[in-house]
Amino acid sequence: MFSTIAARLPVLAIALALFGAPAFAQPGKIETKSYERIGKEKIQVDLTLADTGVLYRDLRDYLKDVLTARGNPVGKSGPLAAKLNVSYAQPIEPGGGIGVGPTGPSGPSGPNPGVAVPDRTAPAFRRDVIPPARGNALRVGITVYREQGGKVVWSGEASCTTAFANASAAGHALIDQLVNLIDQNRTGAAECPN
Repeated sequence: MFSTIAARLPVLAIALALFGAPAFAQPGKIETKSYERIGKEKIQVDLTLADTGVLYRDLRDYLKDVLTARGNPVGKSGPLAAKLNVSYAQPIEPGGGIGVGPTGPSGPSGPNPGVAVPDRTAPAFRRDVIPPARGNALRVGITVYREQGGKVVWSGEASCTTAFANASAAGHALIDQLVNLIDQNRTGAAECPN
């Protein structure tokens, strides 16, 4: 089995060199491509195998709700399937700003507490002066394809920079924009919530 995988690696490398790796839209951008009209056909919605977190499941469920509201029945089978790709690097500290506290001795402490030592404390940075972390790029991609034959009928990608606390709301906004552009070819600016 290992030799089979190793034998296919050069083919994969050549394919990536020729066609490039799949790229998402740049933050703040949206792009859709329609190859065939979808209309109100039934759609099965799936996540990619790598997308297993709470955010990803929330966005999948939201996509199902939006497609249903659009008039597309959603179920386990149908003539169409939608693959949802979500990319978001969750920060270690989802809170925001960077703060640095005082360092070094302050006041008469040190080797000889009887002698006054000049204050060599680094100034403390105020948290309200340092802007909070802007967040990471949230990328949402939807590909709709025919179950029979796998022909892609529509694809869309959108991306926003958002803080972890707002990632779900930003994902909902991107999905709304993408679904509104089903059956259309469009490239432009995504409306990113603050």
